[in-house]
Amino acid sequence: SELWLLIMAGRIASLEVFALVGPKLPRPHWTAHFPVPPGNEILVRLKTQEGVQGFGLASSYTAIDPLVKPWKNGFADLIMGQDALAPE
Repeated sequence: SELWLLIMAGRIASLEVFALVGPKLPRPHWTAHFPVPPGNEILVRLKTQEGVQGFGLASSYTAIDPLVKPWKNGFADLIMGQDALAPE
């Protein structure tokens, strides 16, 4: 139930960040209007003090380096200890 989730969610205790890089394609994949470039994604797995886990996924068709940079420069520190159910 929703009440259980509210009681169990708690504060973010740990997180893991994964950079997922799409493969180089031998030729572009076309849709009706444009070629679709290989995608890159950032997958973030969160865990609360109570052990509740969740994840977030951000996709991009740009280079992966700008997506990873904030995580290497302390962005995770801003998230640690926050209420897992708080809006963005």
